[in-house]
Amino acid sequence: MASLFVERMFCRFLCPLGGALAILGRLHMFRWLKRRPECGSACHICESSCPVQAIPRGGRINMNECFQCLDCQVDYYDETTCPPLVARRKRRARPPRRRRRLTPRQGRLSPAMAFGKVLYCIVRDIR
Repeated sequence: MASLFVERMFCRFLCPLGGALAILGRLHMFRWLKRRPECGSACHICESSCPVQAIPRGGRINMNECFQCLDCQVDYYDETTCPPLVARRKRRARPPRRRRRLTPRQGRLSPAMAFGKVLYCIVRDIR
């Protein structure tokens, strides 16, 4: 009955394996779940996707509550959901700015025309 109000009630609070995993969560040596510095600052997408609310407002994962469902990692690597990846994708998709090519009428010479003019002056001085 309590599972209607708290997600995975048995797994989180009553199961002996869940209790052992919570103790091991305090002793973890490696950070298997990736996080960006921007996580938790503006978007809170991972926080809302976590089924057991193991990610508080700050964006860090509370390993005592986390049972490695990897829903936050799906959002972390999704280029259409994660705001830093969306911004990076938009920067890559933006077409590069084209430089205007100057014509001789605009007061500047193109490299080919400048080379031709220098070559003409050299040949003229030789004669």
